[in-house]
Amino acid sequence: MSNETEFMNALAEAGGPLCDDCLAPAAGWNNRQQANSVGTKLGYKGEISREKGTCAKCGKHKLVSDSRGSTTNPKAMASPSEAQATSVTPVAVGDKAADEHHWYWEGHVQAAIVG
Repeated sequence: MSNETEFMNALAEAGGPLCDDCLAPAAGWNNRQQANSVGTKLGYKGEISREKGTCAKCGKHKLVSDSRGSTTNPKAMASPSEAQATSVTPVAVGDKAADEHHWYWEGHVQAAIVG
């Protein structure tokens, strides 16, 4: 079974949005980074939504993935040249925006890889 399939199955079984910390063990993974990587990829494809919300399992307000009511990501439908020209909106982390972090911050590296 592919990682994307395991991710989607874990979301379906949860019946609501999950944070990466709760989704990783639900998918059978040992670390949240794998859930983050797969979730980011599925989010860019427009197959799930990834936004700030409340996790259905732990109840914390943080970045969650949700397969219900996912919105189509415009980058998923854009040509590669259009997708590269589109800027990435920084995700707030605590009181700092992602663009205030160093270039090697995990969020910037993931955005560069996905882009």
